[in-house]
Amino acid sequence: MTNKRKISVRKVIQLALTVVMAVCCTIAIVSASRIEGGQPLKAPPVVHISNDRKYQFIEQQEVMKLAIHDRHVDIAHVPVSRIDTRGIEKAIMADPWVADARVFIGVDRIMHIYVTQRVPVARLFWNSGSSCYMDSTLHLMPLSENYTYYAPVVTNVPKVERDSAGLAVMGRIWTMVSAVRMDSFWNAQVSHIVIDTAGDFELVPVLGNHRIRFGDTSGVNVKLDNLMAFYHNVLNRIGWDKYQVLDVRFNGQVVASPSIPYHIKDAAFNRMNWVASMKAAREQSRRSDSIKLVSRIAAQQAAEQLTAAAQAQQAARRGKKGGKKADGKNEERLKGKEALDKVHKSLKSEQRRKGHQKKSTSAKHKDAGKKAGAHHQNKGSEHARQSSAPAKDKTKSKQQDSKAGKKKDDSKKESSKKEPKYTYPGKK
Repeated sequence: MTNKRKISVRKVIQLALTVVMAVCCTIAIVSASRIEGGQPLKAPPVVHISNDRKYQFIEQQEVMKLAIHDRHVDIAHVPVSRIDTRGIEKAIMADPWVADARVFIGVDRIMHIYVTQRVPVARLFWNSGSSCYMDSTLHLMPLSENYTYYAPVVTNVPKVERDSAGLAVMGRIWTMVSAVRMDSFWNAQVSHIVIDTAGDFELVPVLGNHRIRFGDTSGVNVKLDNLMAFYHNVLNRIGWDKYQVLDVRFNGQVVASPSIPYHIKDAAFNRMNWVASMKAAREQSRRSDSIKLVSRIAAQQAAEQLTAAAQAQQAARRGKKGGKKADGKNEERLKGKEALDKVHKSLKSEQRRKGHQKKSTSAKHKDAGKKAGAHHQNKGSEHARQSSAPAKDKTKSKQQDSKAGKKKDDSKKESSKKEPKYTYPGKK
């Protein structure tokens, strides 16, 4: 006998309920979406523009004009379900300055528009005279009436089509411009780039009167490195205006043509070698450097001589001041001696006057005068002896006290010895 499989009623009921709930949910969602789609937008569209602070090629009003006004869309009454977001994106992408556009309507029934601007990398001047911008995707943009962007300039660009040949020319321009922009020095040094009739590039520098023949874009970084080495080792030494053309088209070489005037009468000067001119310029620079060094040394020596003369003058002034002081002291000493001599002379005159008076008296008075003179001499000698004894004691005590006292006593003794001894008029 075969065992029949039993069917669970409970599972059947659960499955049926699940199906019913799913159907109900889908119906509710569809009905809700239909209800929401039948209603218009709740608010005006919101426009978001990338890089709007740095670049201002597109404004929100232009985007609204492309998305809504030019399409004649009545967003206030048209249901959300009938708004063509894809068509709005295509209309916005028609602007040459728009790189990308995204449009969607949120659950809150508000339209959001996201726009990305194109960033120019070069400004191209055609040989016909018109100009335009080019971005990194080789897309050409016309000039904007609202905003002017300063980008590297490429002149004498041939008019090309949007085919393989035209895209190849644009690609070489982009390679050349990007190599210049990547280096800060060349970005500041290169004024603009010129395309000649052969399709080769020429760089016009900001500093210097020379032109740089660059050729094609093969090995562009190596050529720029060679040119930088020539700038550093040659132009920095002899000057940036010594050459007219710098050619870097050849592999590993920089061919420089000196700036020589074309109309020269001297034939020997026409055959001048540019290497010799470089050597002469170097010798001239060395001579100028040596002259500057000699002038500096001479200036230093002159300054040293001036300082020495000033010091000598100061020393002479000081010596004069010291001599004046010594002369003043000598004058004071002389005045003191003259005063002493005057005192001595006055004493002599008084003694002579007294002597004449005594002579005029009688002979008796002469004898008395002789006796009185002798008596006075004895008294003077005794008085000198008495005064010399304490003077000797004093000098001895002063010699025992200090050496300074000895010098003073010696000076006093010398002065006393130098003083003249006067005699009374009665003593012959």
